[in-house]
Amino acid sequence: MRSTASYFGGARRILGTRGAPLSALALVGVGLGGWVLGAASAAPPARSFEVALVQDAAQPAAVLERMRRAAAVRREHRVFREMQGSWSGTLHHAAPDGGEAPEATACEAVFETLLGGRATMMRLTGAFDFAGQTVPFEGVGLLGYDTTTGEYVSWWMDDLSLAPLLERGLPEAGDIAVEGTNKTLQGEAKMRHVYRLRPDGGITIEFFEAAADTGEMVKTAWIDFEKG
Repeated sequence: MRSTASYFGGARRILGTRGAPLSALALVGVGLGGWVLGAASAAPPARSFEVALVQDAAQPAAVLERMRRAAAVRREHRVFREMQGSWSGTLHHAAPDGGEAPEATACEAVFETLLGGRATMMRLTGAFDFAGQTVPFEGVGLLGYDTTTGEYVSWWMDDLSLAPLLERGLPEAGDIAVEGTNKTLQGEAKMRHVYRLRPDGGITIEFFEAAADTGEMVKTAWIDFEKG
């Protein structure tokens, strides 16, 4: 993506204007991830950067309307409202045989909707057992829905690993399933997380990781949340 300076500078060179509407449009458009270059619900024909620059700068009202349509709250965002609030959770670990390991631990989560319901932020605190020790942890995650690709997008970081995990995925039978690759102390690891709103009003988050020998996604842990 071209920088803000590149976009604004190009507009001045091509159009020969310093008008406030153009400068504001260029700065805002690039700052929002390139919406000015075509954020319509249906992808328009491909345009060169220079052609897009001239066309969009000449019709700022139309560009703004496209931005608003693309950023409108959709049904895929409703789940974020349902997640909002404080939750008490139980962290379960999977045993090597596929069952549940005995060392379940308590955790707490707070979900806060952002951007008018377009995303949610989760703050998670808890502890888990590791080699006979209780290890506390704290993490924060963002979950949103990308209207340009039709995918849910997740970002996660915690105080035990400062390598952020970025995942994407399509809705699956009412669940949010996202996948990504994370750098760990043991190397790169493919991961998958599934957010499920249960019929009883609770939330379950499932954790999967690719097996080293087969690459198959194996369930390693899950958290059952009840409204706090």
